[in-house]
Amino acid sequence: MRSSDVKIQGRYMGSTKTENLASTHKVSITGSVIQDHVLEVEPYEDGGAILFDGSEVLMTFGNFSFDGALVKYDGQGDPIDKDTRDLQKRVVHLELPEKNISVTIFRWSDHLDLNITAPPMSTDGACGNFNGDPSDDTTEDIFHRVGARVAHHETKISGKAKITFSAVEQEMLATQCSAQKKASARSACHSEFKGSASEEEMNNCIFDHCFGDDDHALKAAKQLATA
Repeated sequence: MRSSDVKIQGRYMGSTKTENLASTHKVSITGSVIQDHVLEVEPYEDGGAILFDGSEVLMTFGNFSFDGALVKYDGQGDPIDKDTRDLQKRVVHLELPEKNISVTIFRWSDHLDLNITAPPMSTDGACGNFNGDPSDDTTEDIFHRVGARVAHHETKISGKAKITFSAVEQEMLATQCSAQKKASARSACHSEFKGSASEEEMNNCIFDHCFGDDDHALKAAKQLATA
């Protein structure tokens, strides 16, 4: 989600629960509305933390406030994914009263679920452009407007993701993405990376363009994984 004064970015990575297809692994929130401070939230295992300008905060449940924003960390909230409702909840609630924006982030062992509530505003990104017309908020439309990923010089997410490309993804790319679509994807990815991508990064970018708008990509991956 990107507007003139609020920027919410997500890092998507594979997990064992999704056959290595993407789930939200890290979220950052920044912008002039909070004086360009950066709040980051990670899953709770493997050293994951809640970070404020790079320093860990809220190691236990409690409250934290800065520049008119309030962050609460507790075990309260109705999970977005019904399959997690019986698990212990670790929930980050961010309130930005000046913009009437709230962000709720559920921290699980290896991924995050989040919900963003905001009034009508000029914005674009994974949540759409908020123009009241859902027909132009398809994945293909969003990729065309803002790209499949955040440019390196614009990212506010710290650290570097470990890039892998699974055997299931290789099989899907080889058998379920047409040569024409792969060629178009490769061209788009070269433009996005400007020639600086590793083989794994390029393969993942091409995969995003081939399957990013496929509602059944997870189903296809599971079928291949169990074949």
